[in-house]
Amino acid sequence: MNEQGSKLFIHFLNRIYYIKSHLSERLDEVNESPLFSDFQYTITEALSSLRLQLNEGDKLFEKLGTTASMSGFEPIFHLLESVFTVIQSSENTAPLLSLLDYISIADVLLAETAKIAEIHGFQLAAAYASEHNLYFNSTLQPLKALLEESTIVV
Repeated sequence: MNEQGSKLFIHFLNRIYYIKSHLSERLDEVNESPLFSDFQYTITEALSSLRLQLNEGDKLFEKLGTTASMSGFEPIFHLLESVFTVIQSSENTAPLLSLLDYISIADVLLAETAKIAEIHGFQLAAAYASEHNLYFNSTLQPLKALLEESTIVV
């Protein structure tokens, strides 16, 4: 991989890493909220998986001789943060739906990043990321499914 390819690869890894960091931090807050006590087990499982993936990301950055950097991802984090703040708003009448929005947007951003990396020819990177659990599509799926089921109006 040439220098430009290495920089682009690290860019994709950073994007995945920081989306997962945001998820980990915010889901930890949600897990402590009595509003979501029925979802505590599923949230805890997602958090465990996210933390494992972040740990693997740290190892990969170390192996690449660099550290994770949030530079350039501010718009993504503003988006995630603005969606997350709605969950905790006292005016929010549908916190489950808001949490589902947050999880869905984060999941789409992760999937999009993985797809773009694949399009750019990082099949080896995608294989490495998969092998080291950096992008586990199934991480958020149980929580997303439970929230979808819980928001169905009968």
